[in-house]
Amino acid sequence: MGWVKTVGSWFMGTEGAKNAELVRDSVRGVGTWIDERDFTAEEKSKANLDMAVKYTQYVDQTLQENTERSKTRRSLALMIIRMEVFLLLLSAAVFKVAPDWSEYLYRIAVESPLGLLTLGVGAFFFGTHLLRTYK
Repeated sequence: MGWVKTVGSWFMGTEGAKNAELVRDSVRGVGTWIDERDFTAEEKSKANLDMAVKYTQYVDQTLQENTERSKTRRSLALMIIRMEVFLLLLSAAVFKVAPDWSEYLYRIAVESPLGLLTLGVGAFFFGTHLLRTYK
């Protein structure tokens, strides 16, 4: 074993005792990583408590927000949602008369950037409700 220490000290540039300490620290770090891999009940309760505090701060900030900017944001969101619903209903109403126009209106509502904008608005305004329902 003496020659292993010697060769190890050549490669590591330190003495054998320092090499052993380095190995122990590495093994300890790997062990800590393995222990931290599981989300314990105590860690879960701490995370839930932190999340509740942050959520309370968020609600306090948004409940008192009634500036022109927030009113404008809500009215724009309503207009975007109404436009999407209008296009979808118009597409369904026109289907019997002109199926080509119905498909065209449906594609505008679903496949255009308007559809992505509607998804973004929905996620922004209703995302907190979805996050609250799923654990």
